[in-house]
Amino acid sequence: VLAFAQKPEAVPLPGVFRYQGRSIPMYFQGVAWFDSRDFRILRIRTELLTPLVDVSLDRLSADIQFVETRIPNLSSILFLPRDVEVVSVAGGGTLREHLNYSDYRLFQAESRILLNP
Repeated sequence: VLAFAQKPEAVPLPGVFRYQGRSIPMYFQGVAWFDSRDFRILRIRTELLTPLVDVSLDRLSADIQFVETRIPNLSSILFLPRDVEVVSVAGGGTLREHLNYSDYRLFQAESRILLNP
């Protein structure tokens, strides 16, 4: 288990909360769980470091659980999100969102840069 907290003065590009034309920087703290055998990430839980008083955002948290995922035609094993729970408390109301991910597929694309003559 690893606990972390961002130091605002050391974060050059923080997350941003946009609301009614305003952009307010967000800083996070949290806990990450790793498998002790191979150090793969199992779960991450994040919280706002401090409430965003200017926009009445008292809480924003995310709890993400990862699962070993095998995708057809890809030799690598990926550890991708399976369940995500997001909770926000703003303006006296609470919003709870639960996301469940499955059936991952591999998409490939090709691109090229064209320079104007």
